[in-house]
Amino acid sequence: MRVELTRTGWLIFYEDVQRYIPTEAVRAEVKQGELRLSAARESQVGVLLLQRDTGQDRCRLLVSQVIPGDTKPGIGRAEWDESVSALRIPLGTFGRWGYPDEALFAEVTVEAEDGQWVIYATVYFSDGARVHRVGRYFTEKKAQMAARIIYGSINRDRENLLEGW
Repeated sequence: MRVELTRTGWLIFYEDVQRYIPTEAVRAEVKQGELRLSAARESQVGVLLLQRDTGQDRCRLLVSQVIPGDTKPGIGRAEWDESVSALRIPLGTFGRWGYPDEALFAEVTVEAEDGQWVIYATVYFSDGARVHRVGRYFTEKKAQMAARIIYGSINRDRENLLEGW
């Protein structure tokens, strides 16, 4: 599940988390470098309240008081772990890719590899570049055509291109 940690300490869920956390009360704790979220009773001490966006699957949770102060904001992943009955979110992955709006520029290249044509997208940030292998094609013409489409989509939808890198 895709999540975002904002600069102001909000954890935003882009999918409905109700199947994992059916209540608005959430217990949050940091263990072994990850944030663990589980359902709680509102009467418990130290619970956080999950705020659901009306008419959307999106919701948010203010976690700034729970996570370490040096946690970088950005896009991350949450996974349900049945063994601990909690959503597990590795804190070290948030700052890894940064925010898509911090990308300085991007380029798409086509290179010959093992008799096929491979498309690479490189996105440049202030702290370096991230390279992603986008796809393989059997002909250079198809690879070049796909590369033009991918390059055009980077400016329109950088967030989805960077997700999961």
